[in-house]
Amino acid sequence: MIWNESKSLIFLCLLLISSCKDHELLQEKRCQFIGVKSKWTQKYYQTSTTEDYESNLSRNDEDLPEQYTTSRKNVVIDTSDNTEISTIFETHQYLYKYDTQGYLTEFIHTTTNLNKGSDRAVFIHENYPAYKEGSVEVIETTKYQYQDGFLSLELKQIDIKFSSEKTTLKTNTVHSQKSFAYTKDTDGNIAQMTQKTPDGSTETSNYIKGKLTSKVVRNNSGVIGTTSLYDEQGKILSTNFADTKIIYKYDTRGNLLRLEYFYNNSLTSLYENAYDNNPNPELTTITSFKGIVEPFQLLLTNEGVNNLISKKLTNFQNKLTYEESFTYKLNSKGYPETSTSISDSENAIFTSQKTYKYADCD
Repeated sequence: MIWNESKSLIFLCLLLISSCKDHELLQEKRCQFIGVKSKWTQKYYQTSTTEDYESNLSRNDEDLPEQYTTSRKNVVIDTSDNTEISTIFETHQYLYKYDTQGYLTEFIHTTTNLNKGSDRAVFIHENYPAYKEGSVEVIETTKYQYQDGFLSLELKQIDIKFSSEKTTLKTNTVHSQKSFAYTKDTDGNIAQMTQKTPDGSTETSNYIKGKLTSKVVRNNSGVIGTTSLYDEQGKILSTNFADTKIIYKYDTRGNLLRLEYFYNNSLTSLYENAYDNNPNPELTTITSFKGIVEPFQLLLTNEGVNNLISKKLTNFQNKLTYEESFTYKLNSKGYPETSTSISDSENAIFTSQKTYKYADCD
């Protein structure tokens, strides 16, 4: 068995969806989401996997995010002899720093991975030898500069440390940057924003009356790589890249109902969601920052206006189906207090319990 510490995000595309209107609707309720504590288990043939997860969000006096932390411990057991196959302990710390005017000036993301395997499970980091026990630390520091009230330059430094029983401590530092340029309409609203890297690659976002309508990514030769279209609320409708197309469909409240993946015009996979009528607590967190046009989607795992009650993935190529259902216990303000999810698919039984944490919710 081979494990890779890099995380895969099944619903990566959800990070592209935003709706300021949804945020405004939820301001009427005072409860502020500050994290979750969850535990899930999965039984598959002769293995049992348990994962404990917790997140915590703190804000400053201006109600802006100050620190966000997460921890995850994943343990896989062989149930035939009760021996441990692997243990992964992963933490994330996100620090936000602001100037006296409220502009975000520095964002530091520190990730640590402590991995312990066995004869049946090894880990891989980049091109180094596979290992049974090791650690990876990544510190990503992003600094922001502004001009005329808008983000003009983003400077990023990534410091990586890695060691294992096969590899002595290795360090590496990577630098990158992006510049931002804007054009405005006659009313002073941003009509276009262009991000550019030193190699000449660009990402151009177009707006009408402040709402995102399209986005085009080009390489340093000017060749279009990705094109995305958005609706009047700024929610993504479609993404095209190479031979792949993704189509997003919503209900009247703005919840993502269907996510369709096409390859060479053939439907390869389909995500289908259903929601309740209660407010999604994650939308009480601030994701928009002064002078930064595009919102931070870091803190959101569900951008729906409401809470998921079911999701289904159908992979037509592999003829596989995954379904998961959710039930909630609500607090007095209508937000989830706890949730339980269950899935029984392809010989794997999955259960999860989650507790939501709030501030100012009396």
